[in-house]
Amino acid sequence: MPNDSTSLVFLGIDTGGTFTDAVLWEAASGRVVSRTKAPTTHSNLSVGVIDAIQGLDARRFAEISMVGLSTTLATNAIVERTGRPVGLIIVGYEGDISIPIPRVKTIRVSGGHDVAGRETAPLDERQVRRFAETVRGEVESFACASYFSVRNPAHELRVEKLLAHASRLPVVSGHRLSSDLNFPVRAVTAALNAGLIPLIAELLDAVGHALSTMNITAPLMVVKGDGSLMSDDTARERPIETILSGPAASVVGSAALLGKTDIDRSVVVDVGGTTTDIAVLDGGLPRLSVRGARVGEWRTSIHAVDARTVGLGGDSVIEYSQHSEDFVIGPGRILPLGRLAEIHPGIKDTLSRRGDMSEFLSRHRPTDFLTVSPGATPRMLGELPDDEREMYDKMVSSPVQAGDLGRGAERFRAERMLDRLIHRGVLIRAGLTPTDIFNAAGCCRVGDVEASVLALETAAEYLSLAPEELSRRVCSLLSERIILEVISAVLGHDGKGDLRGFGILADTVDGWLHGDGNKSGLGIAIRLDRVLVGAGAPAELFLQPAAARLACRLAIPEDAPVANAVGAVSGVVLETRTAIIRPERSKGYVLFGMEEPMKFAKIDEAKRAAWEMLSIDAKRAVTKNGGVDVEVDGGWREIAVGEGKSRFIVESVLELRAVGRPGTTAPQRDRKSV
Repeated sequence: MPNDSTSLVFLGIDTGGTFTDAVLWEAASGRVVSRTKAPTTHSNLSVGVIDAIQGLDARRFAEISMVGLSTTLATNAIVERTGRPVGLIIVGYEGDISIPIPRVKTIRVSGGHDVAGRETAPLDERQVRRFAETVRGEVESFACASYFSVRNPAHELRVEKLLAHASRLPVVSGHRLSSDLNFPVRAVTAALNAGLIPLIAELLDAVGHALSTMNITAPLMVVKGDGSLMSDDTARERPIETILSGPAASVVGSAALLGKTDIDRSVVVDVGGTTTDIAVLDGGLPRLSVRGARVGEWRTSIHAVDARTVGLGGDSVIEYSQHSEDFVIGPGRILPLGRLAEIHPGIKDTLSRRGDMSEFLSRHRPTDFLTVSPGATPRMLGELPDDEREMYDKMVSSPVQAGDLGRGAERFRAERMLDRLIHRGVLIRAGLTPTDIFNAAGCCRVGDVEASVLALETAAEYLSLAPEELSRRVCSLLSERIILEVISAVLGHDGKGDLRGFGILADTVDGWLHGDGNKSGLGIAIRLDRVLVGAGAPAELFLQPAAARLACRLAIPEDAPVANAVGAVSGVVLETRTAIIRPERSKGYVLFGMEEPMKFAKIDEAKRAAWEMLSIDAKRAVTKNGGVDVEVDGGWREIAVGEGKSRFIVESVLELRAVGRPGTTAPQRDRKSV
């Protein structure tokens, strides 16, 4: 927890899909004293971070005692497959395993252990050395996963030493990331982590440089996927632990802003520009992913907040067509026309000159525009072929309406080129979004409101609807999506939050949702027996109708738009450890979870040793991560078979955790690095 000194100010930073938020959080009073937002620059996240920090009250910078960072870098890199090249060494596993991660060179070598921690074959050290030499210059890090290394990590530890001698590249061992037995998932997790190391290092170096230029010398902490904090040094070693840190930060931040009463039994819904994250809390604590967090198509062994992420936000694209009465919102993110008009007011003239809109093809709508990306760097532009650079230069002065791309073969070539430029990150799409709908309705003021009004009127005319009717339909669809996703999150349903998840009750739930009953004559009423907590700038607009339909209380803190940034500095430093004791075949007990299996004659001796060694290790890890005032708690769980006198304990499992508050340091004059 924060110190009591009134002079302590924490700087919280959250890089979201659309905006990068920054806050100055006063530790003693528990309040935000300065806050700001800046567009997230996906091609170079540090640019958005610097812009956000510069928007804060610089007079308080000298008081900053800690900096907390919540970043989407790891999650985005995994989903977008942009991790760096990795050399993966699989030891002693002969079963089928799919490592569909791009840019990974894999080798299998003999070695490994069994479930009791006994070596099944010697490690083939010669193959490890040869592999390191073969991939020299082709990979930027190594990962090693040895069979049953969670029971005996000896071969992974030996591979670490061999690679340290053969190469100066980082090495990731599976047992250091997870104690789970699922070998394929542990191997994937190790490989993903290795590919993220160079990326997170670049970001933290850039953030460190930015802080130095502003004479901010406080320690830098990074948010983990479970909402706790780790030092920047640990983040450089285990960047995969930052996956889903955005949803985790929103939970922690909302708790700090609201207090225990509102957060105790709740559903936190963080509505951003790109996505909406939903987390269910019991007793003030979020549910954690039992099977490991899933990011994109990969299941990992990282235990993060069990958040439901939906491609729905203020900047989600609204897709509409003259050939259908249905609308689709998201999952793609585009630039709202109200924000585009701030930079290029000329688009309002284009929207006003509607003419014959029947000429727009089904792929494009009259509100679709293309414009240059603010995140385009000179390096990115320098790598463009001449024809693509010429197309880009034409759009620097003015956006292009997507329908105005010529006809026939000329149009086809232009569209192919524009798709490539968007994929390269130098162009972005703009169009009608929920932000524009709320702007036009007078619910908010984001950018040029007149442009949003014109966009709504243009789309309505194209669909032969009144603007008010189009606005009503979009808002109704937003509410329905939020309601179904919240219900699915509370029930723990996987998959998309839609009516199909309700099986034979789908029509009945649909009738309740729309308030018009159904033909079966079976009625239903659904009430959320939890507090609906809103975070993110559009939270109130998105959640008020949903809360009314779910007959629940809606709690939105005053600083909800920057709840994630608050969460980046209001968490604790947490480390968990697990040890397992199993009876030997003959007599005695074996303790797993240490550097090597340990044997004991009596189970009490094994339990005492496990508690002492894990407590020391967990405390040391919390301290290394910048935590102070460390406390340890935990307990034993027995796994048994049979009943009564026939009951036999198969395993005794110790689950221990060490918790400390983030440490702070007095400002220093010279900060050379982070």
